[in-house]
Amino acid sequence: MGTDIPLHRIACITGATSGIGEAFARELSDRGWGLILTGRREHLLEKLAGELPGGPPLRLVPGDLRNPQDRQRLLEALKETPGLELVIHNAGYGLDRPFLQASPEEVLALGELHVQSTALLVNQVVPLLCPDRPRRSSSVPPGIILVSSAAAFLPAPGPALYTATKAFIVSLGTALFPELSRRGIALQVLCPGFTRTGFHDHLGWDPQRLQNRGLIRWMAPRDVAKRSLRRLWRPAPGITGRSPVYVPGFSNRLILALARLVPRRIYNALARSW
Repeated sequence: MGTDIPLHRIACITGATSGIGEAFARELSDRGWGLILTGRREHLLEKLAGELPGGPPLRLVPGDLRNPQDRQRLLEALKETPGLELVIHNAGYGLDRPFLQASPEEVLALGELHVQSTALLVNQVVPLLCPDRPRRSSSVPPGIILVSSAAAFLPAPGPALYTATKAFIVSLGTALFPELSRRGIALQVLCPGFTRTGFHDHLGWDPQRLQNRGLIRWMAPRDVAKRSLRRLWRPAPGITGRSPVYVPGFSNRLILALARLVPRRIYNALARSW
C-alpha cells in the first residue's frame, strides 16, 4: 500500500441504513470523513449516499453480515482501504416475538450477527487500525465503536436472546479494552437506551410507548452519535481510566443505576410480567 498519507480519514459503519448507524454516517460525513457503509437494504444505502455532502470518498458495500460471504466481502473492502481510522459496528436487530416462540433459524441468525459477526469483525480490523499505519491525523487514535444496548444490563424472558447477545458485546469490549489501549486504539462499547429509531417499529410497539414519561427520556439518533464520538476521543485516560462502556443520556444511566439496586428476587418477579 505504500506510506503515502491518505487524503481523507475513513470510517466504516455497519447497519448504516437507518437509526443510529445512519446518524453516525451523517455526522461523520458532515465532519469531512470518507465512509464505507454497509447494510442489508441496498436501496436505503443508495438513498443515504445521495443525501450526504459530496467531496469525501464514499463506498457502499451492501450485504447481510449474517452471511459469511457478505462478511468476507466487507473485510476485503476494508483491507483495500488506506486511511481506515474508525470502525462502528452498529448492525443489529431484535426479534418480533419472545425467545421461546422463535424458530431455530431466527435464533441462529440473531446469534450469527450479534456474536459471531462482532467477534470476527473486531478480530480482523484491529491490525488495520494499528497506529503505525499511515493516517491523516496523529492527534486522535484510531477507534472502534461496538454498538450494544442498555438492555444488555436488563435481562428479561421476552427479549432474552437480544439482551444476552448484546451482553456478549459488552463483555467482549470490556475484555479487549486493556489490550487495545496498549496498542493505541480507542474502544467504546456504546449502550444506547431509549432512542427514536425504526427498531421499535420492527418490534410492533404501540406509538404511545415511544413517549417521554417518568424517567424515560427518548433520544434522537444524531444526539446519540454526537455524544458517542465526543466520548470516544476525550483525552486518553489509559488502561486504569474510565470504562469503555458508555450509556448516553443521564436518564438512561439513572435507570440502570436504580435497576442494580433492586433485589434479584424482586427483579425476577417483575421480569416474569414482561
